Amino acid sequence: MHEFWETITDFPVLGNEEVHLWCATLRPAPATLERMRKHLNEEEAERADKFVFDRDREAYTQARGLLRVLLSRYLGKEPGDIVFATVGNGKPALPDSGDGPALEFNVSHSGDLALYGFTRLSEIGVDIEKRRELKDALQIAESYFSPGERAALRELTPGEQARAFFNCWSRKEAFIKTRGEGLSRPLDSFDVSLRPGEKVALLSADGNSGEGWTLDEPPSPDPDYALAYCLPAVPEKIRGFRWQSGIGLD
Repeated sequence: MHEFWETITDFPVLGNEEVHLWCATLRPAPATLERMRKHLNEEEAERADKFVFDRDREAYTQARGLLRVLLSRYLGKEPGDIVFATVGNGKPALPDSGDGPALEFNVSHSGDLALYGFTRLSEIGVDIEKRRELKDALQIAESYFSPGERAALRELTPGEQARAFFNCWSRKEAFIKTRGEGLSRPLDSFDVSLRPGEKVALLSADGNSGEGWTLDEPPSPDPDYALAYCLPAVPEKIRGFRWQSGIGLD
């Protein structure tokens, strides 16, 4: 993986002005998956069991179990003791404890990878998308992208369009997940940059510029994936960590 993603043995301390990103595989060893399964509550275990395909069941189990593990280390609790609340249109959150800056988090998974974001600075949204061939990218963009984004996409070569499409999609998802709005906010109601090599940015939202927002992409651990994170603040520091079973963090 890129050097941005640190491999560590001691769990990091999250400063109040920092963002921590974690990247993890959703195809762990059987013993790791078994441990993650034990962290799930009854509702989560039942949901896992409803997946028809083993691959989907294992991905959900790993993603949710690891979320509990990471939260437990930040909060000083057991993974099974984590209680979730919801905000906005179903965005998972932690109940307000009234004890210092709240720990905000978000998670996304696609293909074989999961991306997690944690901060005490503000709300946060993250998204990861596995790139794939899309013969109808321009048609999909007509339905979901803003006029400016569609124009930018049409200016690119066919080879660039595929990459730009997933750049745009992951950035838009990270933004709406930050707000907890889900599909209640039309995806064409705000603008993000999308051209390969162009600075990642929230260009406009709600009739205003994206000033004061942070929208960016960490180095992708795999060229087949597009990643993005977003928050309505400017953190002092962004750190990325690679989760690995057997390094004393699970």
